[in-house]
Amino acid sequence: MSLYVCALLTFLPTAGFAIAKQKDWYDGKSCPSKIFFLLAMILVTAICFVLRLLFVKELDVNGFFLPKLDSLGGAKVYVAACVPPMVDLIQSMILVASSKLRGATADNAGDAYMRLPSPHGDKGNMGEGDKVDACGAMMA
Repeated sequence: MSLYVCALLTFLPTAGFAIAKQKDWYDGKSCPSKIFFLLAMILVTAICFVLRLLFVKELDVNGFFLPKLDSLGGAKVYVAACVPPMVDLIQSMILVASSKLRGATADNAGDAYMRLPSPHGDKGNMGEGDKVDACGAMMA
């Protein structure tokens, strides 16, 4: 549980990196640029995870949370089961918010997959002659 609680803080550099680089390296860019962005995101996330492990160990975060969980009695199982999905939800909301902070919408994101016709029959924002590459970027 300590890792998940600390994840909220150590996830912020990942969101910050996404805010700083997504438009330059991903939105509407070539496959190699998108792959580079994704690899960079994985690297930033991995580094933050290792730092989180060190933070939890060095500051004895478990020692802080265990007495509080023990005082809950049988409810600690429910709390421990609810914390990971709540943290995942908050992290997902942070990533979506970081994308919105950059002004990404279906009309300006540059990725054709956001403009493709829906399975419900509408044509989306694709023009008649528009083509997309394997990574979803518009082709000239």
